[in-house]
Amino acid sequence: MTQAGVYSPADARMVLEVVRYLRDNGFVIPGGRKPEQVLQPDRVYFRNDSGAEVPAWGCMEVTGTVEAGGQNYVKITKPTTGGVSFLFNGQAPVADGKYGTAQSGPVFRVYKSTGTATEGHSWGPTVGQWYLTQHTGPYIVYGADDIGSNVFRVVTNNRLIHVKTKATCAARDNTTGAMTSVSCDRYNVLTDGTVSDANYDITVWNPGGAIASGAWGTVLLNEAGLYEFVVVKCV
Repeated sequence: MTQAGVYSPADARMVLEVVRYLRDNGFVIPGGRKPEQVLQPDRVYFRNDSGAEVPAWGCMEVTGTVEAGGQNYVKITKPTTGGVSFLFNGQAPVADGKYGTAQSGPVFRVYKSTGTATEGHSWGPTVGQWYLTQHTGPYIVYGADDIGSNVFRVVTNNRLIHVKTKATCAARDNTTGAMTSVSCDRYNVLTDGTVSDANYDITVWNPGGAIASGAWGTVLLNEAGLYEFVVVKCV
């Protein structure tokens, strides 16, 4: 390119590649075009409504959707106590009020503030923060990732977890329906059907009758991202 407005074929291809990159990563709102002409099915586009910048790999709570420039975007904020659905930002920070692209999964890059990301351990969203906290929620660690400081990889936990209660747990409130909770030792199931102590505790919620201390149980994550008993063995 030797004159303003005059492009060689190579320069034109380079400009096109840059525009495609910016568009695909949410930096450009393709105003007025139809979604099927612009959006790719494996990408999740969002608008940052949190009031703060979303860092790379940040955990974001979904609050709804919004139309902008002829496109539909997911609205996000920092995780709250009532959060149910979450996304993870990609590699570029996104300023407040701006648009970005979330990771499509099923394996996600995330980050932590403290702790060790041990394969197989549970991590979950942190209220008021962009990072995950260990032993709290719906994501299972795959392993560390040297792409950045404190970055690691997780996958959504859809498998049964085996636990043993550390105390008695009262029955669910029959009037309000409110569940009770109890601290439990978590166990890993081995290939021969035996179990080994995972050496950390999780809080499990009880949707049924009273549970004794020392009772074995099987739990799953419910729609609120809380561990809930599905089977309890009497002691």
